[in-house]
Amino acid sequence: MIRQEYIRSRENVLEEVFVFWDIHSKERIWSRYYWKFDKDAVLKIKYSTLLAGERYLPEDIYIFDCSFSWTLIQTHEELLIELSV
Repeated sequence: MIRQEYIRSRENVLEEVFVFWDIHSKERIWSRYYWKFDKDAVLKIKYSTLLAGERYLPEDIYIFDCSFSWTLIQTHEELLIELSV
């Protein structure tokens, strides 16, 4: 498990990333305005922009770059994970 501080610390290292989200819990979301982006979209975004706007994303997000060699996973359980190949 990693901490939120680690996610923030990667801003100096990461540039452009991809982000998608888990819609497993969509049945429990009652606000029709919850999804700011399509449920099946993948964003290509600057990491600094992602950090600045993460409040607009669903709680369970997956962050990776074009190398596909690692993934940062942030969940609604406040569990942060980094997977590397």
